[in-house]
Amino acid sequence: MKTLRRLIPLVCIAAAVQTSVAREAVATDFFDGIPTDFTLEDRDGNTLSQDVTKYGFQQGDAWVAYFIESENNMVAASTSWYASPGTSDDRMMLPTMRIGEGDALHWRARCSDKYMPNAYRVMAECEGNETVLFSTEGESPEWSFHHITLDEFAGKEITIAFIDCSTDAALLYVDDIRLGHAERVRAEITVPSHVTELQPFDLTGTIETDMAEAVKGNITVVAQANGKEQALDLGDTTLQPGSPIGFCLSEATEAGAVGEPLPVRIEVLLDGTVVAKCEKTIMPAANYAVCEELTGTWCAWCVKGIATFEHLKSLYPHSFIGIAIHNQDVMSKGVEDYESWIYSYGHASGYPFGFMMRNSVYGSDFDKFQEAVEQINALPLTAFIETSVGEPTGNAYPLTTKVALSESMTDDRYQIAYILVENDVFDPERPNSYTQKNAYAGGERGECGGYENMPEVIENMHFQHVARTYVGEYKGFFASLPMYMKRDTEYVSENIMEVPASVLDMEKCEVVTLLIDKKTSCIVAADKLPLIGGRAGIQNPKTSAE
Repeated sequence: MKTLRRLIPLVCIAAAVQTSVAREAVATDFFDGIPTDFTLEDRDGNTLSQDVTKYGFQQGDAWVAYFIESENNMVAASTSWYASPGTSDDRMMLPTMRIGEGDALHWRARCSDKYMPNAYRVMAECEGNETVLFSTEGESPEWSFHHITLDEFAGKEITIAFIDCSTDAALLYVDDIRLGHAERVRAEITVPSHVTELQPFDLTGTIETDMAEAVKGNITVVAQANGKEQALDLGDTTLQPGSPIGFCLSEATEAGAVGEPLPVRIEVLLDGTVVAKCEKTIMPAANYAVCEELTGTWCAWCVKGIATFEHLKSLYPHSFIGIAIHNQDVMSKGVEDYESWIYSYGHASGYPFGFMMRNSVYGSDFDKFQEAVEQINALPLTAFIETSVGEPTGNAYPLTTKVALSESMTDDRYQIAYILVENDVFDPERPNSYTQKNAYAGGERGECGGYENMPEVIENMHFQHVARTYVGEYKGFFASLPMYMKRDTEYVSENIMEVPASVLDMEKCEVVTLLIDKKTSCIVAADKLPLIGGRAGIQNPKTSAE
């Protein structure tokens, strides 16, 4: 059942590409690791203690990305914990940058052990000369904010290096580096780039200062969206360096339909004067409801599932995905494991059986699935996912999936799976195999989407939503997404789907992508597109090796 041929490592594709001499601000919180345009050098060559391998260090590593579980935070870490006592010279160098008036460098740092604090310094190399910008014999065990003005280098190119120069110390943590123009007040809109269509969402953001000293005054946030303006008075507020303040406007904003971009603009006023502006375009997206149904042509009661899918598809053509998994009939080949998984994990007791989002909270009563779809369609997006199909090699189709979470994830929670679904399934050369038994014939058992007016055996039936193959395990591909995923950042996964010989017409096939929470086994987001003529593949996706 698994037809994965290759899996390209997941990476963020949202980061801007740095030129050799950067002018855009260099900013990182290390969530996705140490940026690839940073240069790391182990100049001391000391042999690391085996005790530091648990922190991700290998011999020759100067700095590593390390996740502090107690803080739910990724940082850059260095150490002088060696097999024999020694002094480190481990360097982390930022991209070379041309400095402008008003530029500054700031960061946060702390040591991991107050009894073995790390000495380190920050150096600037300019025109062959090195200048010490900052130095300490032992960083605090509490997070400390540091700020350095760079006006003396205005108009010149400099390379900044963080240098761990400690002796027999534990770990030095560095985080939230920013090199660029120092704003008195800087604002960011934290609404996800994608929100649920036609639903309200909160206008949220943060404000902070890049200055060395606190900024004090009466702060007002003014937001514009959907042709409306609203203001939030934060009153007398103190912005401490290194400590952003979050805000949420009192009135929610309504999202439009899918494909209708919504610009959001924010202004921040300090004592009545505009000191910061930012804007962001929000895209409404469908929050798909996915129902996997166990069915069979031999199952007379399964007409209930067929009728329910037809009804839901007519009501929610762009936000409902039905998947019919056949058992012991002409359409069951290739999905035997898939059928077994749904029957087992869904705790089915017979046929038909519907499993909505693989979540028992929605029950298995087909008569209540319309209400369930409406509830799911209105939920805030957990993630926006979008798959594209590349040019096939034979029957092997490359699939490229982009995933952007609405909230950051740090517990290795999500994985991807795919289903190939075929519609209008009927083989005129084997008409007897496409007959459906119908328990609702005659109407004695009530209405059933018009099937009460059809015979007990429906001949020449054309079947919809037929599952043809399932790509991945029940909870998705192992390691198909990274352990840590930053909110509102796109990650890319590439996989291969083999179209099975059971497919009658590839023009009538759709690719369904599932984002699965492997902790709960529930589906949290989905996407669908035609196998033929759907979205074009993403060109030259960046990989972690680049």
